[in-house]
Amino acid sequence: MRTITKWLIILLVVALPVLYVVVRSGFSNIPLVSGLLYREPTPVHTVASTGTLNQELQDQLTAFAVAHMTDSTVVGQPITITFSESAITAALRESLVASNTKMFLVDRAQVAAVEGQGLEVFLPLTRDNGRSAVTLQFNFDLEDGNLKPHVQKLKIGQLGIPSGPANFFVRESQKAWLTPLNDQLHAYFTLTAVEYTATSLRLQATLTKDLLQR
Repeated sequence: MRTITKWLIILLVVALPVLYVVVRSGFSNIPLVSGLLYREPTPVHTVASTGTLNQELQDQLTAFAVAHMTDSTVVGQPITITFSESAITAALRESLVASNTKMFLVDRAQVAAVEGQGLEVFLPLTRDNGRSAVTLQFNFDLEDGNLKPHVQKLKIGQLGIPSGPANFFVRESQKAWLTPLNDQLHAYFTLTAVEYTATSLRLQATLTKDLLQR
């Protein structure tokens, strides 16, 4: 009897954490238990996919150059560049399509700005038609003039992921669109600050390239 009790205790010790992970991640729907421990994730707000990061950058550079046509040079002048969450979402979806991933529902993947805090990436999983999702909240640090993502929170379903694996996941998953963006920004600016509005990523920078065509 004692042996049976011992093995039952061991089984519970092993099974309960596994059950918790499976239910909180949304990978399995277990009657009663899922109702208590799981709530289907939703994004902070819905974002449409429109425009491109490159077009938004070029439009703002052109407008700045036109506004300073009478200046002898614009090198060293401060400039604010704004990227909409819609264009960032478009870049994310484009990178997912290019990667041929079957893990996420690409047409529902998005990036939302959270005012004063950072960005939220929402990636519904293909499994069970998006019942679970990867939700990533992060902001950018400036490192050697580059935008470097720093994780605030990463969840699969309702299951929190430790910061170490989370930061690795973020850096790898953002390379497809963030590396080209950093290269473009380097061609024109030295970044000085990063801000977040309710609908956009805003960069403060100093121009290092003369935009005026003489």
